[in-house]
Amino acid sequence: MKLQHWSFAKILRFGAACIGFVALNLSSLPAVAQTGSVFKGIRIDVSGLPVGAVETRRDLQTCLARALPQAFAGRIDPANGKAGILVVRPTSVWLGTSAGLSLSDDFGRSDGGGSTDSMEGEAIIGSQRVPLMVSASSDFGGISAPEYNARLRTNTLCSNFAVWLARKI
Repeated sequence: MKLQHWSFAKILRFGAACIGFVALNLSSLPAVAQTGSVFKGIRIDVSGLPVGAVETRRDLQTCLARALPQAFAGRIDPANGKAGILVVRPTSVWLGTSAGLSLSDDFGRSDGGGSTDSMEGEAIIGSQRVPLMVSASSDFGGISAPEYNARLRTNTLCSNFAVWLARKI
């Protein structure tokens, strides 16, 4: 493994690409629910994740259970009989190489280091589905114990997912 250093210009290009990606996703949003919609509750469904990913399922369930109520604060009213239940279903999680390390194979090809973490999923409101994908730099967690780093990065993805979902619906 070799350590790859990013120049200031490369960081700016990466930031511009991320902003463009978010803008593209926001411009193609379906009009599903009015901003500020109130829900009776939130249910998290991790059944769409691979069966072998038991720890990932548990971590996502815990992270989303903490992040979603914060993101939807003031928009959850269990006493509202007309409000629907917001079902949040993560469908995939990808944790890239961490801490800017560049991995290369036997043929000298490199992944470029500094890859991104991403999470895809959807929110279901009645019969309508709202897809969402978020990403974050895999460098966010810094260099630390791999178990702690992965948990921190998963928490970051869940927080980002919850905030963008609240903005989207």
